[in-house]
Amino acid sequence: MKRKIVVVLFAVMLAFSGCSKGETSQPEKEPEKNESVKDDAEEELENGTDKIEQKLGVYYIDETTGEITRDEVTVAGELQEAIVAKLKEASVLSETCEVQSVSVNDSEDKIDLDVNTAFGDYLRGMGTTGSEQVLECVVRTYSEAYDCDGVKITENGNPLDTGHTVLEGYISYE
Repeated sequence: MKRKIVVVLFAVMLAFSGCSKGETSQPEKEPEKNESVKDDAEEELENGTDKIEQKLGVYYIDETTGEITRDEVTVAGELQEAIVAKLKEASVLSETCEVQSVSVNDSEDKIDLDVNTAFGDYLRGMGTTGSEQVLECVVRTYSEAYDCDGVKITENGNPLDTGHTVLEGYISYE
């Protein structure tokens, strides 16, 4: 009887030690090459004036760990278009997802994003965890790029319904 109790206790201890929340060292993913996004604005800049480049923190879902990870890239041209392009490159957004408008309220440090129906359909086609991770990547990327504290996402001017929740207010992650 004592032997069975010892074996059960050992199995429970082993299970808890494997599931602990301690930090584990993961091999760091090498940062992707810093590539510039080319668009009409950049071509105009190349034809007459200096090229404006800036660093951008892009958040994406690491395929190995499933965790949200930040990568710093250099972009040129229109910031709004560069962010969407980089989120697509990182497989956060599908190719059909578009941000129709970005409105920055500097006095309140808030951003209003209006997205297309394909963006909403993309989120609605995912499970809860997947859609939450995509939203977190989008919100963190835009918040950092525009130095704002919250992002409100609408779909064609209406509150975004992810299929799991309706987003009516500002979202922020710390």
